[in-house]
Amino acid sequence: MILDEIQSRLVILYTMRCLKTTVTEDMFNEVIAYQDIIDYFTMYNYIYELEKMEMIKPLEYEGVKRYDLTKKGIASVQTLKTKIPLSIRDKIYNKAYDINQREARGRRFITDITPIDESKYLAKCGLYERGTPLLEVSVFAGSKKNATDIAERFKKNASMVFQTLLEKIVEED
Repeated sequence: MILDEIQSRLVILYTMRCLKTTVTEDMFNEVIAYQDIIDYFTMYNYIYELEKMEMIKPLEYEGVKRYDLTKKGIASVQTLKTKIPLSIRDKIYNKAYDINQREARGRRFITDITPIDESKYLAKCGLYERGTPLLEVSVFAGSKKNATDIAERFKKNASMVFQTLLEKIVEED
């Protein structure tokens, strides 16, 4: 079945909606390209276009590029998903279900450093469930060495850091 441009974009958005986590390029390939819904190169052209249209946003976790839906993308797919043929929606849903089962895992702490410019860095620590951020903390660290040191301390004390933050957030006056 040949999909038009709108349907092809909706396939990508629908795939992201069905997957219960931020989506990696491998997940896109498994759900869309490997099932011959859209070919690899066309799919990535549409992903790029959807980024430019601000319907999806790229993210990076643990050095892996991932994509997440924006509010605009969610609204579009909720309104227009019936424009995708039912047989294709079923293929996507079934494969996404399999991936969701495979990817299901508990909460994880992830630390990373992110460059701001050539000489300034952030140390980041996040609490994630199934790839979706529950809580993230970014600290300006200055140098790369400082950022690496802070990230290591985050890694060692992540549960205490987030427990303290959550206690302060929900603390009543």
